[in-house]
Amino acid sequence: MKYLCLNIKKPIKFLVAGKCVFDEEWMHYERILDEYALFIPISGALYLNVGNIDESLLPGDIYFINARTRHFGWKSSPVTFY
Repeated sequence: MKYLCLNIKKPIKFLVAGKCVFDEEWMHYERILDEYALFIPISGALYLNVGNIDESLLPGDIYFINARTRHFGWKSSPVTFY
């Protein structure tokens, strides 16, 4: 398990959140964000390649992606996630 330590002497800025629901096959598009990203699958599977490592995210997982890290889908699947 990896962990991340953050300096919270300054408040953490929250940018956006949402629930994504894909009842049919869907694959995440490629992107590099300037912000951190948090993925929380609640049904189905979310298949992401993060920093050239294939990850399979399932309900019960919480996945944190560092800012400026390339990520994209490597397999399509029905999925619902935050």
